[in-house]
Amino acid sequence: MCCRSRVSGLLTLTMLASCLFSLSSLASDMGQVSHPSSSSLKLLGRRNDVPVTDHLKTFRKATKHKLRSIHHRNNQYHKKAKTRSCAKRHDDDPKTKKPKELKAEQTHAKHKSDQAKEKYLLTPETQGISSILHAKSACGGAQPTQTITTSSGPNGHELFFNCGINDDGWKPPHVTMSMVTHLSLDQEPAQSTFAPCRKYRPLFEKHGKAFGIPPIFLAAFAMQESSCQPDVVGDQGGAFGLMQITKDKCGGAPGGNCAEPDYNIKMGAKTFATGLTESNGNVLIALGRYNGWEPGLTKQKALEAKKNGCCVCQQNLDYFQQFLNAWILGVDPQSRRLGIFRNLDVCGDS
Repeated sequence: MCCRSRVSGLLTLTMLASCLFSLSSLASDMGQVSHPSSSSLKLLGRRNDVPVTDHLKTFRKATKHKLRSIHHRNNQYHKKAKTRSCAKRHDDDPKTKKPKELKAEQTHAKHKSDQAKEKYLLTPETQGISSILHAKSACGGAQPTQTITTSSGPNGHELFFNCGINDDGWKPPHVTMSMVTHLSLDQEPAQSTFAPCRKYRPLFEKHGKAFGIPPIFLAAFAMQESSCQPDVVGDQGGAFGLMQITKDKCGGAPGGNCAEPDYNIKMGAKTFATGLTESNGNVLIALGRYNGWEPGLTKQKALEAKKNGCCVCQQNLDYFQQFLNAWILGVDPQSRRLGIFRNLDVCGDS
């Protein structure tokens, strides 16, 4: 038993010695291997004795050519950009422009600016919408809108103008000329809309100035009453000319011709001015009386003439909407079919 344990111990020692010897041999071999440092690493250059293939030569030539081409295009681009920039600065400099060119550009810019100002909404000299807001009636406020609609516009709503017409009678709100928004005949779209009245414009301006009435109001009367045709006879032979003057105002007409344009426009302006004076400056009452309206007028009374056989003799219930929110703003109300009553539509050409 003792002998066997001794033999086992010797074998163990022999195996340990063999392992140690192997490890020492391995370490010795590893120590002999040299590891170059990073500082000693170098790229190997092309040896002269190593031939360069045709493929490699072609690749190097192509790459060099492309780089030159890119560099050339970049230079050309920057040169052109610099030239364009200098030319633009030179063209924009007023000092380098000829007087005629500079004046032409200034005129064009002013023309574009004027066109923008003339574009319809509210003109600087007639900001009436700010004051019409303060107008009140038995039916409520004016309720103006910036744009023209079927029943409203910058000068208020049609039911505001016609307050009471559907009930116990017309109760006109107090609206003065300073509250009313209007264009001048020089502005678009008024110039186009009043083209049929162009030859009578000097007369509108003459009598408008004499009676303190904006010329566009007189042109609006002429368009509303006669489409600016001086030979129109209306109300079954009782109204004449551009402004549809009635017989009682024809006493001083030259040669008895009440339709003579100068006299006709003068009497139309005088009639409206008198209506303003008698109504304490109320534009609605003055306009209404020009068209046969009176405070207390009911819808039934306004339509009475139609029942008596004269359809066109009835009162136009859309008169104020068409006059105040269309004609004096340079818009033809018939082309836009403005108004919520349209009671004259059934009359046709009669």
